[in-house]
Amino acid sequence: MDWLETVIMEENIAEKDMNMLIEVLGKLGLADVRNFGLTWEDCQAMMKQLGYSLQVEMGEAA
Repeated sequence: MDWLETVIMEENIAEKDMNMLIEVLGKLGLADVRNFGLTWEDCQAMMKQLGYSLQVEMGEAA
């Protein structure tokens, strides 16, 4: 979180990007609270907002 505070205060981030970052980080900040659990769909949506997609690969346990 220290990194985030530094970036927000010192970097030149476009307003639309800043709003998206604040929204995503707000959700992540509540993820450890039982009533605000983070679902797989939440993770997919946040990563999509950040320009990424999630992929899960399964294999045999060693």
